[in-house]
Amino acid sequence: MIPIRDIEVYFPESADIVDDKKTLAESNIGVGCVLCAYRVDRSGTLSANIDPDALTLKMQCENRRKLIMLTVSKTDTFGHIRKLYAQKAEVDESRIKLQFDGDALDMEGTPFDEDFEGGECIDVTILPA
Repeated sequence: MIPIRDIEVYFPESADIVDDKKTLAESNIGVGCVLCAYRVDRSGTLSANIDPDALTLKMQCENRRKLIMLTVSKTDTFGHIRKLYAQKAEVDESRIKLQFDGDALDMEGTPFDEDFEGGECIDVTILPA
């Protein structure tokens, strides 16, 4: 059984996280709403050793139902982030293209370069083999 504190719930169409402090009505969650959830490793989140440059990115792929969350440094290159995604998704890295707001991400660029603050949704395209 997974403890409730280790679960994040989100709207799959927008990838927005559901605020656990709001009621269903305040979150606009009704009978017809579709929600998804993933397990979050919260071990050490209260530690004083948290990397201040760390942020979490939502990686979504149109042909895969699973949203992958990656915690990375603001100074990690998108090439490194692509490699991490490839490992988690079990896909050849060379087949992966990353976009943000419709624009291709430079593999030498970093989340810092793009002014990312965390929570951004990166669109992942997996090219045919």
